[in-house]
Amino acid sequence: MKSHSITVCPAGGLANRMRAIASGIALGRDTGRLVEIVWARDSGLNAPYSLLFDPAALPVPIRGVSAAAYHLKYEVPRLLNLRLPAIYQHRHFALAHFDEPGFEDRYVGSPLLLRSEVEQARGDAYFFSGLDFYPFADEDYRRYFRPSVTVRRRVDELAASAPGATVALHIRRTDNANSIASSPLSLFIDAIDAEIARDANVRFFLATDDDSTKAELSRLYPDRIYTNPATARRDTPEGVVDALAELLLLSRMKRIYGSFFSTFSDAASRLGSIPLTICRK
Repeated sequence: MKSHSITVCPAGGLANRMRAIASGIALGRDTGRLVEIVWARDSGLNAPYSLLFDPAALPVPIRGVSAAAYHLKYEVPRLLNLRLPAIYQHRHFALAHFDEPGFEDRYVGSPLLLRSEVEQARGDAYFFSGLDFYPFADEDYRRYFRPSVTVRRRVDELAASAPGATVALHIRRTDNANSIASSPLSLFIDAIDAEIARDANVRFFLATDDDSTKAELSRLYPDRIYTNPATARRDTPEGVVDALAELLLLSRMKRIYGSFFSTFSDAASRLGSIPLTICRK
């Protein structure tokens, strides 16, 4: 008899997808179920998995799906897609979870509840998520997400352009209203000033999706702020490679000052096992 499985379609940006994948693998391990990852490209992350990471480092299979398959089978059923994915999902999965209202409150932080529900499901389970919906070890995180040769080369290029940088800044802007409201630039300036007071020679690597933030901090702290000169893009493969390279470079620093409500800062901290301070008012 075929054993039941867990299918995970990681959603959202890069760091969101990484934590959903790690969550699904951990849940499969604890429930004894086979796990498969389906990877869809969209405007929020338009790059194949193999361009970013080595698929061989994952202990489970991952396969890319076409835009048509994503919209017809794996996406959240809603009015915009005429709820067509529900047809496939109801036919193939006994249990389906999305990042719908109430999911995080009910299950995140209650792993035994979710584990029990999956174990009792009389069929395959499906997760469409960008959350860390089930706990996993940081060591697993580092082992699973081994960067591709392309990404490693880009990290080395960025590192060479930021000599002596030891402190990371991640300032999320653009479409993240929570980060903009809760993590204003003034708090990062306070953190920079405090670091300079402790070490007059300190240098910073700044990762941000906002060019004006790059310009302002470079103006305030000439010869101390290093950053990627390219404009942040997530809708091109090259832009996603740059984003991952920045994340990995952050993980090499001694500490990170990050933005509220951003998984990017957390992912870098997990990968490098380094302290993370969220600048939040």
